[in-house]
Amino acid sequence: MRQTEDHVIRWTVQPLIERPARALLALAAIAALSIAVAAFASEALWGLVAALVLGIALNRAFLPSRYALEPGALVVDHPLRRRTLEWSTLDRIAFDEHGMLVHAAGLRLSIDLPRVSSLATRATEFMRANVNEACAIVDRRTKVHPHDATDAARSSGDVRAQERDRVGP
Repeated sequence: MRQTEDHVIRWTVQPLIERPARALLALAAIAALSIAVAAFASEALWGLVAALVLGIALNRAFLPSRYALEPGALVVDHPLRRRTLEWSTLDRIAFDEHGMLVHAAGLRLSIDLPRVSSLATRATEFMRANVNEACAIVDRRTKVHPHDATDAARSSGDVRAQERDRVGP
């Protein structure tokens, strides 16, 4: 879902609805590992503890996350943690078909975008206008409509090579 205010872009990602296969895979992993722990420990209680711990660790696969692009910062509101990243702290932002990967001072944060190409395009434009000049913005989306294309999307082959050189093997 997308809401806009004067200079704010907000959206919510519902993983159970938007990516059910990922949620089912996470549930299967929790069940399998919990059963393995219970069998290894010969105690069902340890299996339940393992399920609880894994459920907390994988909460983003089940619970909604909220995001906002504001003039001063990127706000990330995950179920168990809220982060506000000021634009000046960001080093690199890479977009692809599923979302974006944000790099800031030793932090790598994956942010899901709804499957609405216009939102990804607006987010790219918003970030270009608000981040500092030192922040690299890479657009790896392959299915960009001509009227949505940014300079980075038009030359994605060159950008990918530059990205590989910057990050390394």
